[in-house]
Amino acid sequence: RLAGCKHEWDNETVKLYANSTLDSFKQAMNQVLELHPRAVFYLASYNPGITDEFRAIYGDSIYTVAPGSGRHTPTGMLHDAAELFTLGMHSKLVIGSDYSQFSQVAAEYHRTRLAVAGSDDVCEHIEDILSNE
Repeated sequence: RLAGCKHEWDNETVKLYANSTLDSFKQAMNQVLELHPRAVFYLASYNPGITDEFRAIYGDSIYTVAPGSGRHTPTGMLHDAAELFTLGMHSKLVIGSDYSQFSQVAAEYHRTRLAVAGSDDVCEHIEDILSNE
């Protein structure tokens, strides 16, 4: 696996992550695939519709688990903890949402790099990271 993606998109976070749209994640993932056509992605999202959309586009390149019961329940917190540890495992890169501490912690915990979807330099950042392997 080359990249893990964390898309935090629910009603509570829409304004905070406004720069990290679904299209910005797709742009980042497409760039990874241009450099490494056989790349696979671990997708962490609370929204099963997003998972379905990304699977329709990227097919077998997407790995994920069923969404948890929400971050505000004990089961949801355990699910989030499992995703935190899975997100950056064996990855060269974590593609995260703007201002996402979740993505930042996953990248730091696994000592991997973080690219922020929707940032001005994300494409250059991805190319730099993946071309140096």
